[in-house]
Formats: sequence, structure tokens, C-alpha cells
Amino acid sequence: MNNRFSVNLKRIIAVDSASFAYVEVPLDSNLVLLAKGNWGKTSIVNAVRFFLLPELNLNDCDKKFAFKTPESTTEQEYYTKDEVKNYYFQSVHSKLILEVEHKLIGGGIRRHCQIISAGNNYKLNRLFIASPFEDIAHLFWDKSKGTSGGRPDSPPGENLFSALKEVNKTTALIRNTDELKKQLYNIDVLHPDECPFVIYPLHDLSKNSIESLRALVKLLFNQDGKSLQLMTATAIDSQEQGSQPLEVDVKQLINDHDRLENERVELDQLKANIPAFEALTKEFEIQKAQQTHELDYAQLMINIDALRQYHEQKHGLLCLKVEPLKSAYEEADKVLKEGEETLKINRHDIGNCERELKRRESILEKCELICQPYPGLSTSEVLDALEEHLQERKEKLTQYQDASARQIRLEELKELIQRETGNLKKLKEREDNEALAIKAQLAENEVRKLYSINPLLVNANPGRLLNEDEIQTISKFLQLFTLNAAHLQFFDENIDLIAYAAERSISEQVSDCDAQLISYISEEKELLRLNDNSTLHNASEVSKVEKEIILTKSDLDTLKSFELSFQRKKEVQEELEILNKIKASNEVEEERNLKNLESSQQAYEKAESERKTAAELCLQISRLNDRIKSDCVRFPRVQHLTVSLKPTDSPENIQLPLQEELQAYGQKLERSKDARESVYTQLVQFCIKGIIKDEHGIMESNRSQAAISKSFDTLSIKFQTLDQSQSQLEKDTALHNSYLRNRLERLDKTKVKIEQTVQRINEELANATINDLESVKLKVVLNGAFDDLVLSWREFDDLNAAATLPASWYARLQEFLHSDAVNSLDGKLRMENIIKQASYMTKKPGEMWDEKAQSTSTQILINMHFAEIFIQRLCDDISAISFPLILDEVGTVSSEQIPPLTRILNEKGHTLIGATTHGKSADLIDAFGQYLFMDEMSTAEPYDPKRVKTCFSPEQEFIRKLSTQLAFEGA
Repeated sequence: MNNRFSVNLKRIIAVDSASFAYVEVPLDSNLVLLAKGNWGKTSIVNAVRFFLLPELNLNDCDKKFAFKTPESTTEQEYYTKDEVKNYYFQSVHSKLILEVEHKLIGGGIRRHCQIISAGNNYKLNRLFIASPFEDIAHLFWDKSKGTSGGRPDSPPGENLFSALKEVNKTTALIRNTDELKKQLYNIDVLHPDECPFVIYPLHDLSKNSIESLRALVKLLFNQDGKSLQLMTATAIDSQEQGSQPLEVDVKQLINDHDRLENERVELDQLKANIPAFEALTKEFEIQKAQQTHELDYAQLMINIDALRQYHEQKHGLLCLKVEPLKSAYEEADKVLKEGEETLKINRHDIGNCERELKRRESILEKCELICQPYPGLSTSEVLDALEEHLQERKEKLTQYQDASARQIRLEELKELIQRETGNLKKLKEREDNEALAIKAQLAENEVRKLYSINPLLVNANPGRLLNEDEIQTISKFLQLFTLNAAHLQFFDENIDLIAYAAERSISEQVSDCDAQLISYISEEKELLRLNDNSTLHNASEVSKVEKEIILTKSDLDTLKSFELSFQRKKEVQEELEILNKIKASNEVEEERNLKNLESSQQAYEKAESERKTAAELCLQISRLNDRIKSDCVRFPRVQHLTVSLKPTDSPENIQLPLQEELQAYGQKLERSKDARESVYTQLVQFCIKGIIKDEHGIMESNRSQAAISKSFDTLSIKFQTLDQSQSQLEKDTALHNSYLRNRLERLDKTKVKIEQTVQRINEELANATINDLESVKLKVVLNGAFDDLVLSWREFDDLNAAATLPASWYARLQEFLHSDAVNSLDGKLRMENIIKQASYMTKKPGEMWDEKAQSTSTQILINMHFAEIFIQRLCDDISAISFPLILDEVGTVSSEQIPPLTRILNEKGHTLIGATTHGKSADLIDAFGQYLFMDEMSTAEPYDPKRVKTCFSPEQEFIRKLSTQLAFEGA
């Protein structure tokens, strides 16, 4: 039955990471990785350190993880965060996965996986799932796609957490460092379900333990002197469980000493300036007594300003009073003018009515004159008589004027009769030869074309049959025209197609033409008859008739308006009566408006006079106020005092000051100003001497009373507390010396602690069996500056009665601060700075101790024995952990050294993973017992075309020495 809780790292998987699309590397057995050079063989195993440390980001990557560059230089010994991120986490699909196996007390095995991916701003996403990798492998790689597999059809990408939750609901995403430490390192072997994701069961979660683990990880994976130095320093710091790591803030010690020295110098300066301060105090009291003048003048300013505000308010009220009176005056003036305008319009309307009445009466008089020649007749009968007379005159005028018009018409009729006679003859001939018409001798489509060209052509009649040539000529001519549905096309011109309709018969046309001819002849005879009966009249008779017609028309128009004029006369008389009444009313209203205007004008002019008087007084007070404020430019303190003052009396009782009073105030203020200037000058001198800091702008010409008073108060406090400050300085100095002595004594003891720790480590290393070595021991070289500092303290100690080290020793401490023994970034001394170098010394049987470099296997075994000491120290008492150790370029190691190395490592629960190129002997590969080719496969379905390499084995492969050796020799 198993009585220990153990952690075993089973395998590491990289997805779209490093230079691989997908790779699996077993970690729980000895293994040699075979591939071409620079193939990334060891970089995958090196990534195990990500999972062992409690980091949630890549910041300070060189200190946290210490991924070594191929050729370490002082400029860049370790890869930066950008280089690490761009190598391991190149896309959203890039993942590192570690499968871990727990062997529980009392039997039982369980597995979990830890998945790491990159987030924004160099963050690391840490996911944990309590399931073996087989349960989640399908999320990252589909091994069924060909021999090398391919990316899944739906990779989870940034949704990995949700995908893992579907596999196991207990999946955890940890974003808090304390929680991450708890999950990685806290162990409860009796309740393993409460710590399902532990990877290194620490005995406690102190900072010292975690930093020790970090140093151990660097030693196991880097296998270099720097890691050995760091591990040694960590071992010394953690020698006593629960103790704090050594950390002396050298920079702060120097700063504290400088501060105390500055305080001592300041107090000495205060003592020397006591007489000057006493003189300043007397002048300040005088200046303070004279502040009453400033207060009085400030009160005067407030009173005058209150008086100004009072009269301005009074003026404002008067303005408010004037405004409605002015509006009333303007309104009365407006109403009067509007009444005058209305009266003017009324009188104009009366004039119009009177003129119209006269015009209507004139028309009625004319009507009476027109009717006088017709006694006994009514108006309508007179109108009929005038109409008959007008018609007779018109007919007579027509007879006089129509002789020439008849002659013109006779000429036209003669031509019309002649034309119609010719047409009648032509129609009768066509009637006789109707069968010989053109339309009867041509085809129907030719008739339609000819009709569209000119309808008259269709009615043509040659009076004979057309000969063959004539018919062909007409046909050829018509062939030039193409008949379409809507038009007749002639080359590039279109002629509208006229629908052919049969015309009237020739008989009908003859009948119509004959009727028209008879009509023309009848009209000609009538006109000739009229000409035979006419007599000649001269132009004077025509003119006389025309005048009679005009007069008759005028009489008719006048008589026709009789009824309208008679009715309109009555209407105008009524309207005129109404307008006269309105005129009388408007005249009364105008008189009333005039009186109202006079009353409004008097009230407005009185109020305006009062307003002007108040405005003049306001102007007088305002000018006085401006003058006082202008004078106060020289006295800023007065202006400042006005902020908190109020008037001493009601404004109506305040009297304006006389000119003599203002002059007296000015003289007093000048005296106050001179006194303050003297105090100011002396305060400036105290600032120049550095006795007080210029916190109120005294040296920047700030002469305000507040600045002077506060500066004087600050100075007064310094002198008042001089004895107290002296006493406090002595206490602070004693405290500083005590703390410094404590630090120095701890540093002195640190040398002893280092010797004891190294001795204890060497005692444990003495039991180790390493190849052909008799003994191995750790050698530590301390920083020379550290030794010199401790010795210098002893040299100067007890030379000062106050137990204060001299300035010359602090000068040495300043030099020590800038040495390589102190961290240049924060000015602190730590154990890793004190241990300048850590190395191994070896001794073979019968030989002296030697410091020369050992073989790779020997170096690994020594490091392993050294690391094993701390692996068990850090582990919980009933827990164990196995680590894979990386042996790069294992091909350079003799194959005989591998079996004993793996045996020792395996006995301690650890494995050896070697890496080399192809072409090495089968003995070397057989010594590991298991191999993995890393450059044989590539996928056609990668996450990214830049990374197509794959490496995984469905089962462990073991080779036999002879067959493998023959295969390599044959190659």
C-alpha cells in the first residue's frame, strides 16, 4: 500500500506552439529526442517551467522563468517577454498542456491537465481540468486525419474554457495569484479532492518557499552557474524555516543618514539666526498693529461700494418707473396721430361723396334735357326712339362707305367663277373617262404608296390607257419607297402613311362644283344691282352722319344710367349724412386725445428729470469708487480684506468722504506698506539662507499678507520648537544608529550563516555517489565589496561617543551602493548579490580537490544531488515529486555514462530526457531505452502554414541495441 502522496509529470503537449503544429513529449520515463539541429527538441520540455510557477503574465520574464538564450551575453542572457510570447503563443490556438498524475495515499491514481494560453497585454490564461488528456485531446488535434493528424474541424480557440466545461464541469480558470498558489502548492493528502490540481506539494506557501522553488526550477532546467548561484543564495535565505530573506535597503540607509545630517545642519543654522529672528518679530508686531489702517480703508471701500449699489438700484427703479410713463406718452402720441389720420380719411371720404353727388345730379340734368324733345314719352320709350334713330344713321353711313368694298368683292367673285368653271369642265371629262383613271390602272399597294406621297396624284386621269413603259416607270419609281406598318421609307427619310379611303364619286363632285358656281354668280348679280342704285356722296356728309351717330350713342349711354344715377344719388346722400356724424365724433375724440397726450408728456418729463438726477449721482459715486479702487492697486492687502467685510450702516445713512479724509487714509496705507516691505525683505533672507522653504511664493514677489503671515508663522514654529526638534533629532539619530547596527550585525552574521549552510550542504553531498568521484563539495565566493563593507564597520565601530559612524564610512557605503553587490534598480542588498559565484569542487581517490569542469553526466548528477536536497526540503513531509532533467546535445556524452546516470535519477523518482541529432550510435539511444523522432511527420492541415511539424507516438517504442546499431550503420 502506497504511504506517500506523489506527483508525476506524465507528458507535455504543445498546440500551434514553438515550431510545431502539434507535439506530445512523454515526461515520465527516460527518453531521447531525435531531430535535425535547431528543430526545437528541448524547447517543448523546457516549457514545463510555465506550469511549475505561479505566474499570470509574462512581465519580467527573464526573472520569473529565465529561458536562456543559446549564447548568453551580458547584454541579454535570457529571452524577453516578447520573444517568449512570439515563440510559444503565436496565435489564439497556441496552447501548452501538461498532464499530471497523482498517486494517492492508500492506493489510487488520478490525472489532471493544466492548460496555458496567452491573453491580452502579456497575460497568461491558466486553465485546470480534472480529466486525463485523452478526454480532451480531440479539442486540439484530430489524429484520424492521415498519419500526422490535423487541426479539428471546429477548434475552440478563445472559447476553450466553455469547451472544457462541457467535458468536465469542475474545470477552473484561475485569474488570482493567491488562488493559483493555493491550487499549485497546497496539499492535503487526507482530502485529495480539495487539492486536485497540485503540482508541487510545498510544506508552506511563504514567499521564501515559492522563491526557493523558482530557484530550483531554474537550476533543474538551465543547469548553469547562474542558477547554481541563485539556488545557493535561496538555500542560505531559507536555512531557518519561517525566516525572512535577507534584504538590506542600502539606498534607504544612506538617505536616512543624509536626512539626519541635513536636519542637524538646519538646527545649527537656526541657533545662529536667533538674533535676526528676534529683530524680525519686533518689526512684524509693528506691521501687524498698522493693519488697522488697511482694515479702515477696506471698510471705506465697502461703504462707498454699498452706496454706489444703493443709488444704482434707486436709479434702476427710476428707470423702471420712466419706462411705462414713456410708453404711455408714446402711446398717447400714437393714438392722437392715428385719430388725426382717421379724421383726415373721414374728411376725404366726405369730399368724395360730395363730388359724386354733384356728378349724379349733373347726369340727371342731362337726362332731362335729352327727354325734352320727346314730351309725353317715358324714359324707356325715349331710349327706343334713340335706338331707331341710331340704326338709321348707321345704315345710311354703311351705304356711303360700302361702294368700294362691293367693288373689291366683285373682282374676287370673277376669279372664283372662272376657277370653278374650269374645275367643272375637268370633272365632267373625268366622269366621261372614269375607267381610265390612274387608280384604276395601278395595283392596290401602288395606289396606297402614291396616295401617301400625294393624294392628288391618285385622282389623276390621263384619258387613255397607260403604255407599258409608263406603267414600268411608275412602278420603278414607287419601288424606291418601302411600305412599312406605320410609314413609307424613302432612303433615310420616313413619310407618314396615310390610310387610303375611297373618295366621293365623280357625279357627287360635279354636283357640288356646279352648286358652288351658281352661288358665286348669284352673289355677283346682287352686288351689281346695288351698284346700279347707289348715289355719290362727299366726305362731309359721311363726317356729319358719323357725328350724329356719336352724339346719339352718348345720349343713349347717359339715358341708360338714369336709373342707376337716380338710385346712387339717394345712397350717396345717406352715406354723406353718416360720414358727417362720424366726423363730429372724431373731432370730439381728437380733443380728448390731445388732453391725454399733454398729461402723459408732463408725467414722463418729470420722471425723466428725476432719473437724470439719480444717474448723475451714480456717476459721481462710481467715479469716486473707481478712484479708490485705482489707489488700492498699490495696496493689494486692502483689496483682499474687502472680501470678508460688510457695510457699517444702511446705505442711505452713509456719507461720501471728503478729499482730506481720502488723503489721510492714503498716507496711513503707505506707512503700513513700508512696514510690511521690511518684514517681507527679512523673510526673503531667511528663505535664501534655507531656514524656511518658500512655500508661499515669497521669493517670487508674493507680498500678500497671507504669504507674509504664513511664512512668518512657519519661521516662528521652527524657532519655537528648536529645543524639541533638537531632542527629536537625537532620538532619530539613535534609532537610525541602532537600526544600522542591527543591519550590519546581521550582515556580519550572514557570513557565518553562509559558511554553516555551505557546510551543511556539503555534508549532505558527501553521501552522494557520483561516477568515479570520491567527494563533491560546494564552493561559494562572496562579493568583495560585501566583505569590505563588513570589515570597514568593525574598523570604525566604537570610535564615536554617539555611536554614529563617521562620514568617511558613509562615503564607503555610497561606493558600496554603486557596486555589483547591490541591486542597481532598487538599491537593495540581497543574498543573491552577496553570493558572487557558486561552483563545485571535486575530488577523485588519491587526488587533491579540483575545480576544473566535469563531464556533462557528472555535472548533471552533481546538480541533481544538489537539487534533491532542496526538492525534499520544499516538499511536504509525506509527499514526493518527480522531475524530468534535460540533457541537451546528449550525443557529446559517452554512452557508458548514461545507464548509471539514469539509474540514479530513476531511483530518486526523476527521469532523463536527452536531445541529439540523427547519426548517433545505437548504444547511446539504447541506453535511454526509449526514443522519439521529432522530424518525421508534418501535417497537411495545420493551424498555420508556418507551423506544420507534428510529433506524437501512439505507444512507447523500445529498440534493441544490435538492430538499431545496424540500422544506423547502414544509413
